[in-house]
Parts: sequence; structure tokens; C-alpha cells
Amino acid sequence: MAPALIALALILIAGALAYALRRLVVLRRKRGAQLQQETSLPYEVWYALRQTDEAAAERFLTALRDQFQAARSRVAGGAAGAGLQTLIEAQVAQVAAGADALRRAHAGEPALPPALAILEEQVRRLCADLAAAQPGGNP
Repeated sequence: MAPALIALALILIAGALAYALRRLVVLRRKRGAQLQQETSLPYEVWYALRQTDEAAAERFLTALRDQFQAARSRVAGGAAGAGLQTLIEAQVAQVAAGADALRRAHAGEPALPPALAILEEQVRRLCADLAAAQPGGNP
């Protein structure tokens, strides 16, 4: 009888571990989706503004760029180098994720290609800033 109880306990433990692992995977996926949504939200707002008020959309995008620049200035004011490179890489990833989200959400809309061109130009500028921030790069 004792071996049967041990086997039952092992089955219960294995089931509990499997359940816990499934929950962990689901929670990580949900968090990843939330992060992606948070990252793309400013670009969704900007895209919607482009439809109704081009000047407001430009001011909005300029404010996002200014936030990026302010963050880089804070990092560069301290110990530049790897920290600044990491920050610029994160900014490139944020703009690229925003563009990807727009591409998925607004595929086929005539206003999408010009909007993506603007974001791609922003990515190019950030990549140039990244190259300049790397050791041996031109400031």
C-alpha cells in the first residue's frame, strides 16, 4: 500500500509542476503582448493623428524624438559608451516595433506607406546615432 501512495504522490507532484510551468508560460506570453502593446501605443496615436491633423501628428512625433534625445543626454551625461549604445538600440527596437504594429493593424490602408517611410527614416537616424556612439564612431 505504501508504494501506491508514493506513486500517487509523485503523480500529484508531477501534475502540479506541469500546471505551474503552463501558467508561467501563459503569464510570460501575456506580459510580452502587454509590452508590445505599450510599445506600439504612441505610434498608433501618431498614426491616428496623421489621419485628422498632420501638424499635431508632427508635433507628437517630435515630442517622442525629444524624449529619446533627453534620455540619451541623461545617459551620455554620465558614463557614455555601452549604456548609451544599449539605450539607442532599445530606441531603435521601440520604433521598429511600432512600425511593425502599424503594419499589422493597418495593412492595405493608403495612409500606411507614407507613415512607415517616416518611421523608417527615424530608425535610420537612430542607427546613425548608434554608429556614432560606438567606440571609434564619429560623434
